[in-house]
Amino acid sequence: MSNELRQKSFKHGPYLVRYFRDSNGEFIVIIESNGLGVPGRYTLFNIDKDAQELTENARKGGIDVSVDVAREILLKVQAGYDEGVVDKNVEVVGEAVLDEYLPPSDGQYITPPWAKDLEVTNLEYCLDKPTCSRAIITHTRGDSQYVVIAVKSVNDGDPTYSPIALLPKYMAQVHDPFYEEWFYVALHGGKVIAVSSEFEDFIRTLINMPGYRYYVIRNTQYMYVINTIMPKVKAVISAGITDDGFVDPYGVLDVTDYGVDPLLKAYEWIRKYYPETNARWAWFNVMAIFAKVLTPMVRHYNKTFNDMIVYNVGRGGEGKSSLVRYILVPLLGGDDAREGYYVVIDGAVKTEPQLRNLLSLNRLPLILDEQNRRALVSNVGIFLSAVVGMGTIGVHAARYGLGIATKFRNLRGLVVFTNVQFSAIQRDMVSETNDFAIIRRFVEIAWDSESISPKAFRDLPSLKPIYGFATRLWQRHRDALIESADLLDLIELLVLAIDKEYRGNDKINELVRFTLSIIKELREAKRSELRSQTDADVLLDRAYDFVASELKTPPSSAVKVLRFILENPRKAGIRLTKPKTREDLDKLKSGLDIAIHKYLVYRYGIEDTTDRGVIGKDPDAVALYVLLKSAYDMDLVETVIFTKSPLIPGRPRVFLNALKGKYIDGGSEKYGYAIPLATLVRIFLAGEENENNEVESEGTESPKSNEN
Repeated sequence: MSNELRQKSFKHGPYLVRYFRDSNGEFIVIIESNGLGVPGRYTLFNIDKDAQELTENARKGGIDVSVDVAREILLKVQAGYDEGVVDKNVEVVGEAVLDEYLPPSDGQYITPPWAKDLEVTNLEYCLDKPTCSRAIITHTRGDSQYVVIAVKSVNDGDPTYSPIALLPKYMAQVHDPFYEEWFYVALHGGKVIAVSSEFEDFIRTLINMPGYRYYVIRNTQYMYVINTIMPKVKAVISAGITDDGFVDPYGVLDVTDYGVDPLLKAYEWIRKYYPETNARWAWFNVMAIFAKVLTPMVRHYNKTFNDMIVYNVGRGGEGKSSLVRYILVPLLGGDDAREGYYVVIDGAVKTEPQLRNLLSLNRLPLILDEQNRRALVSNVGIFLSAVVGMGTIGVHAARYGLGIATKFRNLRGLVVFTNVQFSAIQRDMVSETNDFAIIRRFVEIAWDSESISPKAFRDLPSLKPIYGFATRLWQRHRDALIESADLLDLIELLVLAIDKEYRGNDKINELVRFTLSIIKELREAKRSELRSQTDADVLLDRAYDFVASELKTPPSSAVKVLRFILENPRKAGIRLTKPKTREDLDKLKSGLDIAIHKYLVYRYGIEDTTDRGVIGKDPDAVALYVLLKSAYDMDLVETVIFTKSPLIPGRPRVFLNALKGKYIDGGSEKYGYAIPLATLVRIFLAGEENENNEVESEGTESPKSNEN
């Protein structure tokens, strides 16, 4: 067939567009207006680039075309529009050529069984009744990954069809129970390509994706209808374990139950080639990864479960990265899992699209390997959302789904490998997040400076994935596993479950004893750490837990925590009071004024203006400033924290250097501790109990008694 016979044309506003595709696959496009015609050659691989080129070519030939209009024209060319213009420049074509709008498959794809319910089938949605003279129809065929959406018009003669969109054949609104919300999800070639909680976001993501041919002609009525006709499905589509089995949305994982054999092979290799201490830490990481396949389920049932972040640190050469590459990744599914589900990230998560891909409907463990100091600080948001309950993290990338200021739940268990000492990054993390409580939920694994045996690399084990075995253990021992308080508890219960599955096996008995000895060692270390906590540490830990419980998500900063406590004093178990003596009042007001300026005004750029009110960089900091300034103006510069409240465990005799005493609250007497409000500001915002070793007052509101 000649090029002339394959030529098509259409009008777009004041422009006549004629085009054909030559033997090289390029599009020859001629723009005509006011008797002038300007040809151009375009591949249409990059619409934005070609639109810019078309605009420049047209202007050189005396035709003024904006970049946006040029882009619209090229999208029509790409979609195969022919002449005939109707409603808002939508092209009318005959029913016989609807198939021309459906690009054939560019490869052999296997659609996952779970995705069948997401298919947009051929249907007709009447826009007027009872005549149905106009309708929205969807049209697809078996060999295409696309669906064309068109307006069908029936007048006196045969119906005509006006294409308005080309979208994925598999797209739907999906409700995943683990995320407890609806998502717009699209697949192409058996792979999830777009996820969003907003429809406009979802459409914008699709039409801006390079390498695909999606388009939508904007019309509010049509957009509403497209949203309506999408399938609505309630199903688990997030990768990970469930009560009924294992969900693998991409169909790339081996979920066969290979029993304990993969773990046993990993154990034997580790014991053979790692020096004793590092063998303990290497094996602990294997069991931690195994447990973190299950932690999203435990967190689903047990909202207080502490999925501790495993923080591995060593100087280098100990075999940490070798453990990741040759043991942990194969146990998690190898390269397919690495590429499809991002089970390993080397370095910082630098972009919102990468972050979205990491967390999007994904419940598999996440390993952050080879983390330097900058990467660790950059990834604090992931750390904050990865520990307790249904952690969330903000995703500020509307183009890539889950629009601006949308919170995205992170259900992934986290393991970190680095050469940066944990103590060295605590201050950096606190500077970023003002968050002691979350950081204390790390398990620090300090590797010895001993190298793995070089012989290990000539004897690498062949490991099968652990997903099937983890699923079996969950289904048989779920009730016990749900009761775990934290990651160490869960690992202990898991090895006891393995012991039950393989009673009398000497190798398994050895593996179990070795694991339990490691857990005992780490648990004792955590207990020592807790015993070394100051009163300020305890206050911070409990404050974060309290606010996280109230907000249903871990708070992002200490400013937010202190703000919530001062806005909800009765819930928090505190009361602001006025000191009884003028001397105490002046002293505490002076201290509070200094703290407000040092930790809020200067740090967050807060200004108290006469015309615009209080302004600043952080809305939480502004709100906290207003609360503290109000307390200052009203002389309420002392805080009574009551015993047995969300902020104080039990009834210690002394807390934060204040003696326990009786105070009036709501007409009744309660035990509590009188703490300067400035002290709370320093504890939360400076991360320290006392500044310059200053000893705080024991309280200026005289307690009625000091009984225990």
